[in-house]
Amino acid sequence: MYKAILFPLVLVLMLAATPALAADVMLLNTNTGQLSQLQTALNAHPGIDSVELFDGTGGTPTAGDLADIDAVFVSSNHNWDDNEAVGDLLADFVDGGGGVVLDLGGISSGALYGVDGRLMDDGYIPLDASNDINTPNDLGDFDADHPIMDGVSTASSEFYGEVDMDEDAYLVASFAPPRKLAGEEMVATMGSVAAINCFLGDNSPMGGDGYAMAANALYWSYAAAQTPAVTSVDPDSGTNDGVASVEISGDFFMYNDTEVKLSGPNKAEIPATNIVLTGYETIACDFDLDGADPGEYHIVVTTGGGEGTLDDGFTVEEEGDDDTGDDDDDITDDDITDDDITDDDITDDDITDDDIADDDAINDDDDDDDDGCGC
Repeated sequence: MYKAILFPLVLVLMLAATPALAADVMLLNTNTGQLSQLQTALNAHPGIDSVELFDGTGGTPTAGDLADIDAVFVSSNHNWDDNEAVGDLLADFVDGGGGVVLDLGGISSGALYGVDGRLMDDGYIPLDASNDINTPNDLGDFDADHPIMDGVSTASSEFYGEVDMDEDAYLVASFAPPRKLAGEEMVATMGSVAAINCFLGDNSPMGGDGYAMAANALYWSYAAAQTPAVTSVDPDSGTNDGVASVEISGDFFMYNDTEVKLSGPNKAEIPATNIVLTGYETIACDFDLDGADPGEYHIVVTTGGGEGTLDDGFTVEEEGDDDTGDDDDDITDDDITDDDITDDDITDDDITDDDIADDDAINDDDDDDDDGCGC
């Protein structure tokens, strides 16, 4: 079942998937010795610090084994020692703030090489594959702005499965037609879990940028589980008579899963529009401040990983609040010109008897001077 995801007021783009912090990851697999290409891609990703391998054919990791792990990539093409225990462990790991990516083997429900337990039963997995598998296919339509597809232009898979996509999942990439199986889903995400409908072992390798896509997906799952951090905003104020365009800086801002708002005590919330993400660390957006209550507001960024807040990070100012001097200082000689005074401004009523008294007083002296000294 597909879920239509619409953003009528918010445009969300990812311009460049720049890693915020490095992740320690585990490659949990039943393909030991057949994962050199995937390992190389994971080690080359700038957001991945270390890669630990665990062979799931001989046992199941414990919670302690995952204590220092940020994200787990599950790759399977052979039977697990205990696929139900693996699924229970990974569900607990996601609940605790971890990220998980599974390839076709991992999402193949009903197969001994597929993950079972709570991860499958409780709806953590965006794609659920049947045992109906066919070959081969290439990357078709995809969301080029999604960070999983950063640097990806082509990809091919020797195997893909017929899958059902969870109604809450987001479709990142599809297979190109014609398709021999029902469904089109190649990559999908939900929460901090991603599913890639391809085998990734060396015995059935992906082509093109497939392994880079897989490494992107693992870093994405790590970032999606983190609580966003908001560190600054520029500009940090605006007047309540229009729209303020700002740039917010921080970490773990997530494509297709980020909401932004201004929130203040006893003030109406102001949601952001036109949200544009650059990597995981920068948000550009607009706030409509028209008529907003003046004062300080918190900047709140919400993702699937949680809520990050910059307290009192933005100030809404009253329109016209920028007067800084006395009223007398606001008027200068340049403000008054001859054109400002007209004949209509002066009337007979403006001249009174008192205005001409002084002139009368000097008339006698003027007459004496005219008569001479009188000698």
